[in-house]
Amino acid sequence: MGRIVAAETTSRAGTISVDTEGDGKIAAIAQIGPAMHGTAIRDALDFVSFNDFKNQIDDAQFGKAFNQFAVQTLLSNLPRDSLVGRHVAVLGAFALDPGDQPRLVTPIQLTLGPPP
Repeated sequence: MGRIVAAETTSRAGTISVDTEGDGKIAAIAQIGPAMHGTAIRDALDFVSFNDFKNQIDDAQFGKAFNQFAVQTLLSNLPRDSLVGRHVAVLGAFALDPGDQPRLVTPIQLTLGPPP
């Protein structure tokens, strides 16, 4: 839960930057698409592994399908011109990368508050 402090909506790889502490610092960056980077949703699943697929292409398509589903059902109707300043709650998946950079989250649930 936090406040959207920035929104990149001109790129197909759209994102929102979220401040969770109220200090103006970006704690997480959530992808809002329509293009999504990575396969964090697929990779977070504990009941599927690479060995479950015939080949690498099938594994990649499986991961891409999760991103497409998230965009179509969750993110396609976001009011892209009025995101900054709103409260947002995001539940999603992200890679555990070392470092102090904000995490890039792929949402599986997103609740947007009213405009400020």
